[in-house]
Parts: sequence; structure tokens; C-alpha cells
Amino acid sequence: MASVGRRTAAVLTLAASGLVLTGCGQAGLSGVNSACDYVERGLRTYDEAATLPATDVRRDTLRATTRREFMMATHFAARAAVQNGHWTAFATSLSEVHRVGIDSVVPTLRMQCQAIRSGNYYY
Repeated sequence: MASVGRRTAAVLTLAASGLVLTGCGQAGLSGVNSACDYVERGLRTYDEAATLPATDVRRDTLRATTRREFMMATHFAARAAVQNGHWTAFATSLSEVHRVGIDSVVPTLRMQCQAIRSGNYYY
């Protein structure tokens, strides 16, 4: 009889652990989705700017808008990374905009948000 109680306790412990770990995996997801909202707006303005000649004044305005959108996303991504360390790479990518420029981070941000939106991110 005691072994049945131990088995039941073990099964309940494993089930509870699974629920806790699932909850941890979702921590910060809403913040990352909010960050991707800003990133995707920035990517649209970046793509629009790329169609304009380098001498067009609107191009600089659109690139500045892209930079602002990415900066707004940084706040949400950083908070998500604090809640769940799995979002640290995304937050780091956004923080690199000032150091390396938007042209360098756009491909990474595009792929990261696509993965986040599709649910194919890694834990």
C-alpha cells in the first residue's frame, strides 16, 4: 500500500513540475510579442526606405522611424528577457542597433520575430 502512495506522489510531483516548467517557458511571451509588433513596424519602414534612392530625404526619415520603432521594442524585449532568459538573444539583437546600425541587425530581427510569431523558437 505504501508503494502505491509513493508512486502516486511521484506522478503528481512530475505532473506539477511539468506545469511549472510550461509556465516558465511562456514567461515574457506577451512582452516579446509586443516587441515584435514594434520590430515589424520598423521593418516595414525599413523595406520602404530601401526602395528609395539614397539621395531621397524621405529615405532618411523612414530609417529614423525604423530606429525609433526598434528602440521602442527594446524596452519590451528587455523586460521579457528578465522574466525568461530565453528571450535574451532577442533583447541583445535589439540593443545592438546603436552599435552596429540597423542594416546589420535587420536580417536577425526579421528571423527572430518570424520564429517567435510562428512558435518555432527554441527553449
